[in-house]
Amino acid sequence: MVTYIWQEGYIATSPEILHGQPIVAGTRVPVRAIAEMWRMGDTPEMIAEQLDLPLARVFAALSYFCDHQQEIIAAIERNRLPTERDITDVGWRPNPVTPHRIKPRLAGLRATKPPHGG
Repeated sequence: MVTYIWQEGYIATSPEILHGQPIVAGTRVPVRAIAEMWRMGDTPEMIAEQLDLPLARVFAALSYFCDHQQEIIAAIERNRLPTERDITDVGWRPNPVTPHRIKPRLAGLRATKPPHGG
């Protein structure tokens, strides 16, 4: 049972789905996943294509993120997987993802990625 719907029916929450995290209605895609992809430099169009969502739903998720940044960033941090270095470092603390650090890495990875099909 959906208990809350936001942004013209595009964003929903339900205690039965992902412990009540905001999701794209009709899917199990959490808003935090879309927000994290966007913060890492993906465009809304890229996100829509990668997640097979209508662009309007991606924009609704980003709008929800803008209105609930503290909540969504906290959810991103709670769900972040630690790296091997994080685990071995004494005094490990999660660091926020920042686009200015991630974009150059992603650009390098995309430049070396082999084309599809071979």
